[in-house]
Amino acid sequence: MLVAAVLVAGCFDLSELDVVSIASTEGGGAAPAGCIPEGVAPGVLEGDVMAEQKFKNRDGERISLRENCGRVTLLGFGAGWCIGCREEMPHFVKWQQELSEDLAIYYVLWQDNANQPASTSFAGEWADEYSANFPIVVDPTGRIRQLYAPELDLPTTILIDRHMVIRKIRFYATVDALRPAVDELLAE
Repeated sequence: MLVAAVLVAGCFDLSELDVVSIASTEGGGAAPAGCIPEGVAPGVLEGDVMAEQKFKNRDGERISLRENCGRVTLLGFGAGWCIGCREEMPHFVKWQQELSEDLAIYYVLWQDNANQPASTSFAGEWADEYSANFPIVVDPTGRIRQLYAPELDLPTTILIDRHMVIRKIRFYATVDALRPAVDELLAE
């Protein structure tokens, strides 16, 4: 049910997570009218609408994933020790630069380089190392990662369409295998 995604750049602490109902518009962050299809259940499976989630950033501001409705979202899950995760980061930076009007990328770190829970300071170091032009967030308990990558297949990517429907949850061995799926969603 939980997915780490935010709308503004920076590093965020998921201990501040505040999950609300999919129908809730309390506190702003509601999707634009007509953005989310009626009759599609919220959840964590392909075909489900991404459940509404709000996060607090370091400044205490609430950020809603729903504010991103209308753009394709790539939600990456990784760890500092994951070689494939490190290999995909420069590609994601390039894609965000090229496709920023239509594509939003967010990256969730689960562990740091020493197999310890990822911290916001580690996420900041990671963002600096790759000159990330998209938000890096953390999942220090691994709770979120277990929903989408229970077998520890990293990197794992969730692709969410313009209507906040989860379209693909996949382990991609290379970004070459991921890019066609991104391009397909962008073309819709």
